[in-house]
Amino acid sequence: MPITSVSLLPAAPLLLPAASPSQPADFAAATAELRATVDGILRNLPAADTALLLLPAEEALVIDAPRASLASYGLPDVTTKVTVDEALIAAVSARGQAPRVRSDSLTGDAAVFALLLADARPGLALAPVTVPCRASAASAASAAGLHGIAMGFARAVASVERDVAVIAAGDLAATLDTTSPGYLVEGAIDWDERLVAAVRAGDPLAAGDLGPEEAGRVQARGWASTTVALTLAQGTGWRFRDVTYLAPKGVGQIVAG
Repeated sequence: MPITSVSLLPAAPLLLPAASPSQPADFAAATAELRATVDGILRNLPAADTALLLLPAEEALVIDAPRASLASYGLPDVTTKVTVDEALIAAVSARGQAPRVRSDSLTGDAAVFALLLADARPGLALAPVTVPCRASAASAASAAGLHGIAMGFARAVASVERDVAVIAAGDLAATLDTTSPGYLVEGAIDWDERLVAAVRAGDPLAAGDLGPEEAGRVQARGWASTTVALTLAQGTGWRFRDVTYLAPKGVGQIVAG
């Protein structure tokens, strides 16, 4: 069955009022705009049975958990039930060479996405997978490269009877200025501009050229997941209609769908 859409969203707890109920005046307007833009993308997703979540990590994993929780952010009471697409995660694990791990709860980035979807698209099944942020960009002959990872995901989706929406973490440089979590790193603004241009052009090769070393230097956690999502979008003919870039709290965030 087909991939019905590809979206890029920040996997940032800032998006959730439960995790960030208020912000300093300097960031409140940008935060409100970011939340509204993300919500608009999610509520207007084309019809799908399942969301394949692409999340940044040190290694490739397929995560199977019945709940999502913000316990890792000190909010154990903020939880939601998760419907796992057993067939898709099994297919991704088999074709993407990513071990399947079982957990009591999704945490971190996966939990943020699960909670956002529980509000905007209740009932949507999930297949959370992590993309190694240090993988090479585009090695067509190697499943360790991001191109190979994307092809594995595409084969997995094609093997199941599901309409699948791909949602990937689009967290960019965390080093844009002195208010950023990573402080100020030279070239971070230019790096974000080049990645946004690659997204607007639907060009996974241009995105791939920006990492992994430079992505790590500017602390752009979502580089690998964004590159895989662009590869999937190119393979399905998906074009991003809306691309928004914001940088609340000195962290580049891309929202595209």
